[in-house]
Amino acid sequence: MNFKKIKNKFGFYQIEPKPTKEELKEFYQKKYYQESKGSFEVKYNKAEQVYFRNESITFERIWEMFGKSKNIKLLDVGCGEGYFMKYFVEQGYKAEGFDFSNWGITHHNKKLLKYFEQGDIYEILDKKISKEKKYDLINLGNILEHVLEPLELLDKLKKLMNKESLLRIKVPNDYSDFQMLLLKQKKIKESAWFTPPDHLSYFNFKSLRKTLKAKGFRVYKMLADFPNEIYLSNEYSNYFKTRSKGKECHNSRVLITNFLFNTGVDKYIKYMESAGNCGIGRTITAYVSLK
Repeated sequence: MNFKKIKNKFGFYQIEPKPTKEELKEFYQKKYYQESKGSFEVKYNKAEQVYFRNESITFERIWEMFGKSKNIKLLDVGCGEGYFMKYFVEQGYKAEGFDFSNWGITHHNKKLLKYFEQGDIYEILDKKISKEKKYDLINLGNILEHVLEPLELLDKLKKLMNKESLLRIKVPNDYSDFQMLLLKQKKIKESAWFTPPDHLSYFNFKSLRKTLKAKGFRVYKMLADFPNEIYLSNEYSNYFKTRSKGKECHNSRVLITNFLFNTGVDKYIKYMESAGNCGIGRTITAYVSLK
């Protein structure tokens, strides 16, 4: 299928034509099947696990900055392997997570299965909405770019929030000014990040902020992460031109990010917030509340 990108009124790109719900379900069923039948199991080293844990600690600290207590009830939407939820469970907070597949959490954090529900994201959200459930913290990590109707998903999440709730949304930073510079200088091709039908929507800092405000959210903070694409500006570290360089670039990102975090979580937050203001960083993490 030949996909093209269309910019909508919020400034983010969506693909056309969109796959049907059935086609998308089949795509992910094949993807999860390939993962589950792979010749080796993905394992994370100690530094990578610290990296995952630091993301959760950052959310907890921003919650404190938001002025709330530590009596947290967390909902992890599309929790994947469970690493984000793991920290909050270990701290004794109430937590619930769900995903389309249980493969990731079963193989990486099996002890969390008692907090986990498997099924269609929209169906599970609708069930929680019908029960009028509310959560202090909601995590939507690398999910919004995958769904057919991201605006509809945001509307559903609003119904699980109250005025004191905080929603964390993490998405790739795509079609950023820096990516456009790399593209202009022929360091990369657009296909480097245009990956339908896996990613159906493409946000950058400007378009995500505009979208969230239009949907009735107040943006509390927007953070970048390590700008992995700086490696693409150098032919000796360009991991798209030489795929074998990707692992070392990833390891470098983990090392540097953990170092920055260890200087102090508040310093780390300010650093990544400043990077976000410059629009540079491989991902965007927005922390939003209801208006």
